[in-house]
Amino acid sequence: MNPITRKAIAVTRITHVCCSMLAAGAMVFFAVTGFMLNNEAMFDSEGPEDNTIERTAPSEIIRDARQEEVVSYLRDECGMTGLLDEYNADPDVIELTFKRPGGRTDITIDRSDGQMEIMNEPASVTTALLDLHKGSSTGAIWRTLIDLTAICLLLACLTGIVLWLATPKRRVLGLIALVIGLLAWCGAYLLYVPK
Repeated sequence: MNPITRKAIAVTRITHVCCSMLAAGAMVFFAVTGFMLNNEAMFDSEGPEDNTIERTAPSEIIRDARQEEVVSYLRDECGMTGLLDEYNADPDVIELTFKRPGGRTDITIDRSDGQMEIMNEPASVTTALLDLHKGSSTGAIWRTLIDLTAICLLLACLTGIVLWLATPKRRVLGLIALVIGLLAWCGAYLLYVPK
């Protein structure tokens, strides 16, 4: 083996090991939650019961109905968490929805008297994990981590194939396994997935 090939294989091996180890924890998380997502009926997704709270919002907040002021009030005074998903303010009512993995809070504020109805749908562990798997209501940082994990997994797979092909004794066995895996996925899609 010439020095350039030896150096390329060494770099490929280091890339393979680093990408595999960087993504190892995420692979376990996504394997477990992927199984849960595919077999949701097996897992109890019932969380705590929904609850409704009634409060009164200060008139100065609802008079102008500026989104940043209303949201700030709800976060500071009412303990709202999650991402703001919807904000609608019309002359009679202000409606907001905050979402977080597995749960949501819907708020309706009557602008005539400031009466607030806060309907909280708490998250169960199962629904929170499934939303984390999908990246639902998780924010930009979590979605970026999912993307980086996908890149690490892709690099780990590609470098693994290169390393396997660089091993003459096991090359044929690796190619057979690769072809069987690809044929299984393609065959399952073509034969069994409704179109």
